[in-house]
Amino acid sequence: MDPQHVVLFSHNEQSHIAPMFALARLLASQSQSLRVTCALPASSYASYCNNNASAQEHCEAFPVEPVSESLQHSSDDILLLQKKLEDGLIQLMQRLRPSPSFLIADFMYFTWAQEVADCLCVTLFLFCPFLATSLLVCCHLPELLQKGLLPFKPGMQDEVIDFIPGLMKGFRISDVPMDLLGRNSAELEALDLLERCKPCAGLVLCSTSKALEVEAEAIDALVAHGLRIYPMGPLLHMNSCNKSPLLYREDDRCVGWLGRHPVGSVVYASFGSIIPLTKEEIRELALGLEACGQPFLWVIRRIEGDADVMSVLPPGFLERINNKGLVVSWAPQMAVLSHPSVGCFLFHGGLGSLVEAIWAGVPMIGGFYKI
Repeated sequence: MDPQHVVLFSHNEQSHIAPMFALARLLASQSQSLRVTCALPASSYASYCNNNASAQEHCEAFPVEPVSESLQHSSDDILLLQKKLEDGLIQLMQRLRPSPSFLIADFMYFTWAQEVADCLCVTLFLFCPFLATSLLVCCHLPELLQKGLLPFKPGMQDEVIDFIPGLMKGFRISDVPMDLLGRNSAELEALDLLERCKPCAGLVLCSTSKALEVEAEAIDALVAHGLRIYPMGPLLHMNSCNKSPLLYREDDRCVGWLGRHPVGSVVYASFGSIIPLTKEEIRELALGLEACGQPFLWVIRRIEGDADVMSVLPPGFLERINNKGLVVSWAPQMAVLSHPSVGCFLFHGGLGSLVEAIWAGVPMIGGFYKI
């Protein structure tokens, strides 16, 4: 008898891929009768192959496959991903052996993943690297539209949302996920999250737990809406050796550099992989880190306008910081946060980084909230 086969298909962002692969490791470790395959959009798959020299390097117990992307459609907007990826996912699922019985698709594909599952006669679960609170807000988009709280208008950011059962007290319009705040009425109406998610077998929440009081209330509210919710809690223990699958090349100097500094002395600054900082923000951060008097490790992934990092830094900055600071384009974040030399994490407020810092027990300063 062939083993059961589950395919996990991630969105093309580091903050989605890392927890999806952690879930794949957990599933692969549970039973030899379960075959696990991870899938990535072809563009991300190429980056993954370039930055992960071998499966053995990351101890993966499962194959990773590319999903071809439509050449006619390049947008990564949640409402347009179907045209870009649906055909490629179906082709992959039909090619795999044994034939998959389950599809765990990234929540970014919720508008069309059920159609693929029905076409292939497989069971669908949606994988959510978000808080239950965010999903609960999405379920109530019709009421937010009806009450005129969305689409977002300047000056209404401090309006409190007090009519959604299970939502934490004091939740404001400015706390709504930024992707929703940037959409017009037609786009918000098209999302229709609740009705699209009810047919699936369940939503796997990888970054939350009912142990968090405000999340427990949100999870109960989602269940009351008829959704099947599986809160897994953080899966960071499944990232062996503090490593996760990479879309970006890590700078291998980081851990060695940290080892030359006293316990709890280093400020680690990193602002995620998605939202670029402006040139002005980079310059202000540089001067602030230099003036703080502490050694610092600073990750600069993206600058607005794709400017060269070194050309944006203040004149003479690198010479002045000498061995006191290290500027890199990407770092092994869990290894850095787990290092005893790190005493503070300056970051953008992203959920993945927040969970990792809590896991490592590192104090945080949040800023530059743009997502």
